[in-house]
Amino acid sequence: MPRLPRYIEALKAEINLRHLPSPQSPVGSVYFGGGTPSLLSVDQIEGLLQQLKARFSMTSDCEVTLEANPGTLDLHYLEALRNLGINRLSLGVQSFLDDELQMMGRIHSSRQVIKTIDDARSAGFDNLSIDLIYGLPGQSLAQWTTTLKRAIALAPDHISAYTLTWSEHTPLGRRIEHGALERPDEETVATIYETTVTQFANGGYAQYEVSNFARPGYESVHNRAYWSGRPYLGLGASAHGFLPPARYWNHADLDSYIETTENNQLPEAGRETLSKADVRLEEIALGLRRREGIALALVANSSPLPRFVDAGWLTIEGDRVRPTSAGLFRADGMATALA
Repeated sequence: MPRLPRYIEALKAEINLRHLPSPQSPVGSVYFGGGTPSLLSVDQIEGLLQQLKARFSMTSDCEVTLEANPGTLDLHYLEALRNLGINRLSLGVQSFLDDELQMMGRIHSSRQVIKTIDDARSAGFDNLSIDLIYGLPGQSLAQWTTTLKRAIALAPDHISAYTLTWSEHTPLGRRIEHGALERPDEETVATIYETTVTQFANGGYAQYEVSNFARPGYESVHNRAYWSGRPYLGLGASAHGFLPPARYWNHADLDSYIETTENNQLPEAGRETLSKADVRLEEIALGLRRREGIALALVANSSPLPRFVDAGWLTIEGDRVRPTSAGLFRADGMATALA
C-alpha cells in the first residue's frame, strides 16, 4: 500500500484506540492541522470524519477546522469540503507582500490569497481565519501596515498574527543565523505589535489572546479549549494530547507511527504526568495570554503582582487578574515571575 493511504489507515486505527476522559461528553471541536491537510483528497478527509463520528459523540454545532495554504485549493475542492461538514477554514496567508512571501519560501502569491478567500466565501465558508507573521528580517512598520490593511479589507472572521520564530534547520533560519538576513529588531517588533492591536481594534476585531483577534462570536472554539486547560486528543504523527494530569506525544517518525498502530498499540513516543506546580504554572501562563486572565487567588501572594499592576500590564477586577494590551505582549515573562 502506498505510504499516504497507509498513514490514513493508521490514523483511523489510532482514533479507535483513543479514549476521552469523559466519554459521555460530546466533542466540541475538530482541527485538521499540522503540515498541509488540504493535500489530502476529499475522500480521505471524509473517511477520517466518518471514523471520528463513529468513535465519538459530537456537539450539534461542533467546530470543524481545516488548515490550508492559499494556492493549493480551488473552488471545487472548497465546495466539497464544505459539503463534508468542514465549517471553518484557516488559511496560512503570512503576508500580502510578494517579496516577503518569497523570503519565507511560501509557494503562493498575494493574488492567490485574494482568489482563495473569494473562492472560500463562494463555497459557503462563513467562518474564515487567516494567519499572518510579523517581525520578518528587515520588515518596516510601513510594510506590515500594508499587510494589515489588506487583511482587514478582505474581512476574514478571525485573524492570527504571530511574531516570527525560526529554526536553523530551515532555509530562512539558516540565512538569519549566517547573517545573510538581518535579525528582527526587538523595538520594531514591539511597535509593530502595538500597531497591530490598534489597527485590528479599529477594524472591528477584538483581541482575545495575545496573537488572536476575532469579530464578535468568531473566537476559535478549538484554541480556547487549549488555553483553558481542557483535555484534548492529539491524533497522528507528532501529535500532542492532554488527558489531565498526563500529557502525551506521538512518534514523529512516520514509519514508527504507522507500524505501532498497525500492531494495535497506541503510537506514543512519551508521556508525562504534570505535578500540581506544573498545572499551576500552565494555568497562569495560558491565562495571562488571554483577555479573561486568571483567578486572583492563583497569584495573590506573588510579590511581583503589585509591580506589574503599577506598570499598567495587569489589572485586578474583583477576583480576576487580567492583562492589558501591553501586558499581553509580556505575558510569558510575567507568568514565570508570578509562578
